[in-house]
Amino acid sequence: ASNHLSVADPPLIGCTSQRKTFFFAKEELFKVPFIGWGITQLNAFPVRRSAHDVGAFRTAKHILENGQALALFPEGRRSRTGEMGPAKPGVGMLAVMANVPVVPVCIVNSNRLKQFAQLKIAYGPPIHAPQTGNPKEIYKSFSYEIIRAIANMMSKMYNDANA
Repeated sequence: ASNHLSVADPPLIGCTSQRKTFFFAKEELFKVPFIGWGITQLNAFPVRRSAHDVGAFRTAKHILENGQALALFPEGRRSRTGEMGPAKPGVGMLAVMANVPVVPVCIVNSNRLKQFAQLKIAYGPPIHAPQTGNPKEIYKSFSYEIIRAIANMMSKMYNDANA
């Protein structure tokens, strides 16, 4: 689970991950000829963001249950400001239902590649979701725990750069 600053983030995660990684991508991208082909080559599958896309959720759950890696962005979209936005409960729901840990990923400066800003990507330790309690509350609270972990990594990365 990563913050999302730029269209470059999925390929950056794919290039730096130790494992073959699959990605959600908004359905509209698959309709653009070259981009649709390219993101398919990067193991992306479509998700309808305007509705609860049960098919995309099933695909994601299947990927996780088969021991494969799935990258997703808990905020649900790119940040226009660089700041972390609120988490959507989907990452928590997937982690609980597939019974898998979540690795927080923090990307810094992918939105500033044209200015040749120093790109940084950090992977945190896996976080395990609680398996007992009210499911909807677990999904929401676990998603926020992941966002906090990413935000803490971001803060540390910025503080280390300014030290």
